[in-house]
Amino acid sequence: MSSHVQKLTTRQRRALKFEYDLSTGHAKQYQNEIQEAIIKKIPELFVQTQILTQAEIQEKFAEKFFNLAGQKSYKKLKPPLYHFSCSMSIEVVVNYLRTKNKQVGLIHPTFDNIGDILKRHNINLFPIEEEFLTNIDKLALTLPSTVDTLFLVCPNNPTGQELTREQFAKIVELCQKRHLLLILDFSFRFLSDFKVWDQYELLLKSGIEFVAIEDTGKTWPTMELKIGILAAPEPIYTSLEVITDDMLLNVSPVIFLLLTKYIEAENKEALSIENVVNNNREILRTALQSTPLTVFNERSRVSVEWVKLPEGWQSSHLSWWMEERGIHLLPGSPFFWNDYQKGEGYIRFALARPPSLFQKAISELQRLINEYQPLTNNNE
Repeated sequence: MSSHVQKLTTRQRRALKFEYDLSTGHAKQYQNEIQEAIIKKIPELFVQTQILTQAEIQEKFAEKFFNLAGQKSYKKLKPPLYHFSCSMSIEVVVNYLRTKNKQVGLIHPTFDNIGDILKRHNINLFPIEEEFLTNIDKLALTLPSTVDTLFLVCPNNPTGQELTREQFAKIVELCQKRHLLLILDFSFRFLSDFKVWDQYELLLKSGIEFVAIEDTGKTWPTMELKIGILAAPEPIYTSLEVITDDMLLNVSPVIFLLLTKYIEAENKEALSIENVVNNNREILRTALQSTPLTVFNERSRVSVEWVKLPEGWQSSHLSWWMEERGIHLLPGSPFFWNDYQKGEGYIRFALARPPSLFQKAISELQRLINEYQPLTNNNE
């Protein structure tokens, strides 16, 4: 990465100590009353870990998680593989890709750590422009014959692009025809229609090779106590299992039990995070109406908002300027891992925050944006 483009996670880590941190997309909304009651029962969860086996605890978690996600076909696969975070799951997958000398078509834009992990393992990358996912004929024409793997984020971070069932099926069909391995990051699935139909059923019926990456950290505010999940058919599963075994023995059973309780408290038709995200999205969009900033995707439902800047504005400069005044946002450049300049016209807001804090942060941003002087050739 060029010296003037700082990693997104580096900026997020720096923002952790500040009140108006709208940088990380992790679930940081306040606990509701039911979740607060669960937290008080953590001592009981420790006792349960001494009664139940790790396998029993994981099996119950998987059943609750995948049923809430509308993915009952997961049971046709071997038990999922678990890691401390989604990023660790990605690291396991990329280790596999390296051992098989895979050439990867990666969604563009997306969070920069995915591209950086792939590059660190010397994997050749080809950018899959987001608009191609809704025009599969164009994707098929532009995809080099050397690419044997597609790596997609569904729905995508940062744009919130959500594939319909028909569009998803066409991508799977392309993978059938071209014998492509399909890797799918479903980290934001609970803020989309992906939870109302079974992607695993479609994937398994197709017979293609695939790896699904799941995550709890974008949905439940468990203070970074989270689980990264991998699901895949054989023979990929066994390879991923071997790599996982080299990295960790198991995720703490307490975390499984805690998250199982959170999941059990949810209603599939109205997840607790959705009200918070929808409320904060409305706060942000209303405030932006009095600024020169505009929403990129009006249909986005994920817990981040991708915002377009006026012509000539640079997100790298605006984000630093806002950071100096206490508001932490993510610039668009690093999301465009293949062409940083394409991201200068965008900035990302995280929405999974306590509404009262979010309202204060956006009110301050609304005031500051009218004082902002964009960077020009004369003042670079």
